[in-house]
Amino acid sequence: MFFLQEALEVAKMQVENGAQILDINMDEGMLDSVRAMSHFCNLIASEPDIARVPLCIDSSDFSVVEAGLKCAQVRRVLVITLVRQILVFFFS
Repeated sequence: MFFLQEALEVAKMQVENGAQILDINMDEGMLDSVRAMSHFCNLIASEPDIARVPLCIDSSDFSVVEAGLKCAQVRRVLVITLVRQILVFFFS
């Protein structure tokens, strides 16, 4: 998944520029979102400069959220968007 390496570079640049949280969303019709989320969270975990920043795992598909939560090794913020409500959970 070549695009994930590019996304990792963007995440690194965001952290270097002061980002205090990284929002990760892999919702795309042409993408294996569960696999992409797992792979990207593992890539982030392998980069010490990026891994120290909390992740906002964002998806409308719970299986994608679950994949991100299983792989993320830092503090996580989970955002679940429902029809008229946004639920935000903080994990440490």
